[in-house]
Amino acid sequence: MRSISLSLPLAAALWSSAVTGASADFVIADAIATPKLCAGTNCIDGEVYGTEQIKVKGISPRLSFDDLSSNTGGYPFHDWQLLVNDADQFGRNLFAVNNLTLNRMPFAIEGAAPTNALYVAGDGNIGIGTALPASRLHIASPAFPGMKFDQTSAGGRTPYTWDMYGYEFELPC
Repeated sequence: MRSISLSLPLAAALWSSAVTGASADFVIADAIATPKLCAGTNCIDGEVYGTEQIKVKGISPRLSFDDLSSNTGGYPFHDWQLLVNDADQFGRNLFAVNNLTLNRMPFAIEGAAPTNALYVAGDGNIGIGTALPASRLHIASPAFPGMKFDQTSAGGRTPYTWDMYGYEFELPC
């Protein structure tokens, strides 16, 4: 069963735009869509849903958060976007968080990332390759778990690289 619950002003606004042939609905009221909602250019009448309540459907869909706060007075003001896949042909399959204000992507998960590529446990422990991190940073691998440290030349420093691998021994703390 599909239903949509609308307040009286919302219903009037939708009916008015349908009668006048307006291309977009502008609603100044609370709106509740039950049980499911599809938003985007590729939603169809009779949309098939799985377990999701909200579906954003389109080519490389985006969900943007446009913060209208001013950066004066110390208020946070950055705009953010949840991004699904690059829009370019041969682009990356990924899920990412974009900082639209600074044009940066501080967090991304590529589509081929393995299960438990990064796992943050309830106690704050971080697992790489494990869902059961036993310390603040727990790296698990079937062969040669390791870490690489790169000091870049940024800031005039001499670049260095350190590789550390765990084989058959423990490093004392």
